[in-house]
Amino acid sequence: MNFVPGKTLNLPKQAAMYAAFSAIALLAFGLGVLLPNALDLSGLESKIDETGLEIEKQKLMAPVFLTLTKSVKENDVVGMMEKGPEKLPQAEIPQIGGVFEAVAAKAGVNLVSAKPNPDSLGKERRLSVRLTVAGELPRLRDFLGALGRLPYLEKIEKIELGRGGQGAELTVVAWAALE
Repeated sequence: MNFVPGKTLNLPKQAAMYAAFSAIALLAFGLGVLLPNALDLSGLESKIDETGLEIEKQKLMAPVFLTLTKSVKENDVVGMMEKGPEKLPQAEIPQIGGVFEAVAAKAGVNLVSAKPNPDSLGKERRLSVRLTVAGELPRLRDFLGALGRLPYLEKIEKIELGRGGQGAELTVVAWAALE
């Protein structure tokens, strides 16, 4: 059979069926084998990207991890409670500003105000105190850690961070348990 350009090609029916069967088989192979593999590769690429981002996060968090590890070794753990009464004695309520001023001084920040809310006293024997401290951000973090170590502090209800006259200012609403 010679191929002449411009002339129609008459293929036998059997050859046309083989050609059609081969085309269908190639299409089925492409859809059944190659397409799922291509989809798996795109899924792997997204996992690789996610893993790369996770590695970058770990690199950024390494100094924090080292600092925390150093703190644990030096027994300066944030979770270690101070020694003292579980509930604040009634006699110390008028001097509560001095208690929080000592905590602020230990953390290296300035206590701007400590305002107890007498309306918060109720059956549960808790007192709400609104504290405002000013200082550098790392020192404000240390203040929150020191505040959390007070044995009679039940919870910190609200934390606001802003700019004040002395730099960064932190306002905290804390609840102290009373005797």
